[in-house]
Amino acid sequence: MAEAQPKDNFVSRMVQGYQSIVPNPLVSSLLLGGAVYGLSSLAWNPITDTIRSLGRLPGKALGDMTDAEWDEAMDNLQNNPRYKRWIPLALAGLGGGAHLLTNFKANKEGYGLLDWNPKTVYHHNNRNQLTFNQGMYGQKKTGALHKAAENLFEFDNYVPAVDFSQAVNARDAIGLFTNDPHLANHQYARNLGTSIIADAALRAGTNNPTMGGVFDSAVNKFENKLSFAGVAEVGVKTVVANGAARLLTGALGAVCGLPPEAQRHIVDAGTWAGAVTAILE
Repeated sequence: MAEAQPKDNFVSRMVQGYQSIVPNPLVSSLLLGGAVYGLSSLAWNPITDTIRSLGRLPGKALGDMTDAEWDEAMDNLQNNPRYKRWIPLALAGLGGGAHLLTNFKANKEGYGLLDWNPKTVYHHNNRNQLTFNQGMYGQKKTGALHKAAENLFEFDNYVPAVDFSQAVNARDAIGLFTNDPHLANHQYARNLGTSIIADAALRAGTNNPTMGGVFDSAVNKFENKLSFAGVAEVGVKTVVANGAARLLTGALGAVCGLPPEAQRHIVDAGTWAGAVTAILE
């Protein structure tokens, strides 16, 4: 049975249409800044009149002014050509700069500003960390598992490293499964993922289990899953369970190691849901 796909919506279509016209976040920020400057310049009188009205009480209190003094100050603001030029320019800088910062990603090509879907750049790979394309004892994995790992987050041919000593907050990790709307139609994957994290925390007796503990829990869950599926060969079961557990642990470690804003982008794009459902289901 084909998996249910996340429903398309008007907002996503608008975003996709916008990104198909505007080449990258840098140009988008410049356009936004220009639009803010133009609108604030054209609407300068209505803006200052709004400030005059809504800001009267706090403005008078802060400046210890009378109504007449407040009106005089607003008239000076409205009619001063320097204010009319520089304040819209400052607003444009704030608007464009804020948009630029939301798209800034230090680990992306061009810092994420020259493409809407920039490639990830990795500056180092800790030699003490095991990577997805290594087995438990350094052997190469099967081709299928290697391909799955390479395509996990569309990182081209880079395979994320797994640091088994990395601690993960169980509540935050479980939230990646329970709060992701893209997993609403994948209850099995959602429940299995949360049970793996909860089991790892329970075994460790802490709310911050290590990736090694998550890996052990995942191996156990996958082996049980394979047993229920009728896989009897111990060797096959071990290889498949270890491979799937390593993929899941690496995916979790990669996402939990990102800033909250980057996590939100991955979840919103459906990348996280697509990866974990492919592993868990």
